[in-house]
Amino acid sequence: MSQPIERYGIYLADLDPTRGREIAKTRPVIVVSLDAMNRHLDTVVVCPLTTPLHPRWRGRVPCACAGRRAEIAVDQIRTISKERLGRRVDRLAPSAAAQLRQLSVEMYGQWARSFGVRGRQHVFLGTLVIALYQGDSFGMARRHRSGRTGRM
Repeated sequence: MSQPIERYGIYLADLDPTRGREIAKTRPVIVVSLDAMNRHLDTVVVCPLTTPLHPRWRGRVPCACAGRRAEIAVDQIRTISKERLGRRVDRLAPSAAAQLRQLSVEMYGQWARSFGVRGRQHVFLGTLVIALYQGDSFGMARRHRSGRTGRM
């Protein structure tokens, strides 16, 4: 894909082959990785969209894509090669992007503690989650040894 890949852009992606209960087929996905990462890495972090709506599922965020109602499957977040991406079909609305950031922090911030991530690993993961939430483009806030918060 030659076009720049933007955070919160909605792109068609070929998610096959899959294993188990992973969402399959060619479908829209939302790029959630930071723009700085998207410029420098050969992979992107995405959340697939689905049209079977499940309003009571906590791991889903309602949105619209190309005029159709859909849900962001935050529980199906994954890293894919940029080679899987096709054309851009839409862009996520700012209100849905805010909901997506909040749910990501709730789901994956708690995940880190529940799996015993401690010490420096937890500080880094916590900083990464905060950076994702704040939309901090690789000037990720970090804690200096002195204990004050600064920029990388």
